[in-house]
Amino acid sequence: MSLLDLANELLLATVQFVDSEGDIDALCRCNRRLYNLLIGHLYRFNARHSGASGLIWAAECGRLDTLKRAVATGVRLLDLAVLPTAAKYGHKACVDFLLAMPGVDVNVQDADGSTAVATASKHGHVDVVKSLLAADADLRTNYDGLSPLHFAIADGHTEVVALLFAKRSRRIQSQPEKRLDAAGICHPEAPL
Repeated sequence: MSLLDLANELLLATVQFVDSEGDIDALCRCNRRLYNLLIGHLYRFNARHSGASGLIWAAECGRLDTLKRAVATGVRLLDLAVLPTAAKYGHKACVDFLLAMPGVDVNVQDADGSTAVATASKHGHVDVVKSLLAADADLRTNYDGLSPLHFAIADGHTEVVALLFAKRSRRIQSQPEKRLDAAGICHPEAPL
């Protein structure tokens, strides 16, 4: 009896004992039946045991189809720093998909402590910054004391600077009783 003669339920039960991502991947590549049956297990295994490296890759490369497939198989992208990665590389479709997920934290930080709006600002991804600002991304500083505005100014992304100033200006206008000085513009966490 070959492995492929086993019922799907037995194959799924068997693969639970495989503790190598490479081996699960190899099984998925054998044929369409095994791929369709085991790909969800591979995504979940990768998220649990490999730091979601496959999903981080998908965010880096703008592979929206891979992110959607991972969600469909039960991977919780909200627990992972996929949003800052997609924002860093300017993949607006991936960012919008992630922002549309219920319970998303628009201010989740990557391994370096940067938020999606900070990385998108640093790399000048105007459309991504617009999406993140529409989702009420926090413009406060990171652990280094640098804000998204700092990154945009330092790297010469004038359109992003204008967007961030406009967002800050709307916040100030909604609190007319408070003053803003030059420090408050660059340090949005400073009290108004």
